[in-house]
Amino acid sequence: MPNEPDSDSTLVSDENSPSSTPYSADQKPQNPESFPPAVSGQTPPSAAQILGHDQTAAGPLAGHEQPVVGHFPIPDNQPGPSPLPQSLGNASSTTVSPSIRPEPLAASAQPQPGAPTAPNAAVPNPAPANDLVLPPLPTATGSVSPPQSSVVVSPFGSQGKPVITGTDKPKKGLSKKLGLIIAAAIVVLGGGSVAAYHEYLASPNVIWSQSLGNMNKGYSNLIGYVNTQSNIHYHGIKETGSVDVTASGQSYSGTMSSETYGVNSTSSIKADLGVANLDLEARTVAVAGASEPDVYVQLSGIKSLGSYLGADLTPPIASLDGQWILIDHNLLTDLENEAVKSEKAQSSSPTLTWAEIYSFLLSAGKVNKQYVFTANPSTAVMTVLKKYGTETVDGNKTYHYKVGFVKAHVKAYITAMCTALQQSNLGGYINQVSGQSDGLSTQCVSMEKSTDQIKASDTIDVWANEDSHLIYKIRISDSSNPAENFTDIGLNYKSGDSFPFFISGQDKADSSTTTYSIVATLNTKSNTLSTTIQVKDNDSSSPFSLTGNFSFKPNNTALNISVPAGAESITDVLSKLGLSQYLTELQSLGSNSQTALNPINISSSLKLVSLFVK
Repeated sequence: MPNEPDSDSTLVSDENSPSSTPYSADQKPQNPESFPPAVSGQTPPSAAQILGHDQTAAGPLAGHEQPVVGHFPIPDNQPGPSPLPQSLGNASSTTVSPSIRPEPLAASAQPQPGAPTAPNAAVPNPAPANDLVLPPLPTATGSVSPPQSSVVVSPFGSQGKPVITGTDKPKKGLSKKLGLIIAAAIVVLGGGSVAAYHEYLASPNVIWSQSLGNMNKGYSNLIGYVNTQSNIHYHGIKETGSVDVTASGQSYSGTMSSETYGVNSTSSIKADLGVANLDLEARTVAVAGASEPDVYVQLSGIKSLGSYLGADLTPPIASLDGQWILIDHNLLTDLENEAVKSEKAQSSSPTLTWAEIYSFLLSAGKVNKQYVFTANPSTAVMTVLKKYGTETVDGNKTYHYKVGFVKAHVKAYITAMCTALQQSNLGGYINQVSGQSDGLSTQCVSMEKSTDQIKASDTIDVWANEDSHLIYKIRISDSSNPAENFTDIGLNYKSGDSFPFFISGQDKADSSTTTYSIVATLNTKSNTLSTTIQVKDNDSSSPFSLTGNFSFKPNNTALNISVPAGAESITDVLSKLGLSQYLTELQSLGSNSQTALNPINISSSLKLVSLFVK
């Protein structure tokens, strides 16, 4: 390190200061007689005495009313110099402020007559007026003793602030003006940049391009989510639902709930039919060592239906009101086995798995990205024909486009999608089920030829959400009456984990107008699928409305199902209803898979019933 002291207590000033005379290690005065001699019994001056803060003690600056640092006075109430930082506080590397220089003693502090002097002693340059003068510290040579304590002067003054000398101090007015100018420039440039960026995002072309790109990301995330869920082993499902119907002035309603865990389940259906209130309860209970559960069914409120069933059935049916009925697991096992045998005899079709579907969805995503979810004019199947501007639709701020189709790109898209399907596992499954190895190829060729029929008038309307930059909806309209007959397909996404997909539309014929809406909302955090259905027909002769709400959620909570007391066997119930002639047929199903109960094949129908109640 240049100019590093090679002895203790050497003060070296800043060599870049114009008002200082630096001493390097090899330039420091070596003559001990140039320094004040050590007087026996006299205590060296303290830091306060040197800086003039101790007005009662004699020091080099005694008599000054205000000692000065550089050209600026130090207030009387200001503390002494700040100590050097801990990391720099050693005598061999001490440095003072550029404005404080080691100089010869003031005249009042010169050596007294008779004190020894060294011949040819070097005399440093005199200090400028008003500069703080510190005595240079003696070396350890000769008869002169070094000071008992070193004075450390911080380059940041007594308040931790840089010491500024003379004319180096900036003018306060100029500093404030310069700061205001810089701040104003930042605000103007920053605000202009933000405004330009928002204007860029609000550009119709940017909204269109980014909305398509974000839809592609959404597609990839959706199939990724479904694939993850398919690999999670859920034990059951929870379902709830309600329906309200009004037809020709009559109201009907119903609710349902179901919860399953393995083969155990509990279900409830309540219906208000206008003329009767029915309550159907069902439970399935696992049986140790059996593949099928016992099924318990209870129907309440059927007494009021006797008049609709005929006089012969009214008394026996009335007796079953609220009665639990047991369908034994052995009967269900026989029915299922026969149904499986019948299916195997009729066909050896393979079983469709999620892995086969997923393989195609991945390939389809790549094709959609290249042709559908893109604004690239060299491949995009859609092209913007007209820009209507910003419109508020269903509370959403959207940009409205009229979109047409590029015939050549649509054909290329169909070809690419067919290739992806044929090369996927799903394509192999379809070929096996159809029994035609070239079945897909034939259908693809037919679809490719159909693109020749695309006309310039074949257009759709598209609304892109200006906030989320997602496609809000597309509208497919009837060319003869587009304002009254149309179907909308879209995604009303706001934020978070909820994704509401919807299909809605309107159909007008003569004096009747029918509107419909189906909204399926997927919540990827709670893994819930909620569906709302609304249908309304304002026909004056027979108005109709329907509202339905349903919710589905996977379940991993075990169920504690109790066995109903006093349950009656299904065989006894058939006998009570006068249907004992069918009992033998039911029991013979285990040995005869072709048994039929006119007009419905009982094997197939009971299979569906058993699958439903499970």
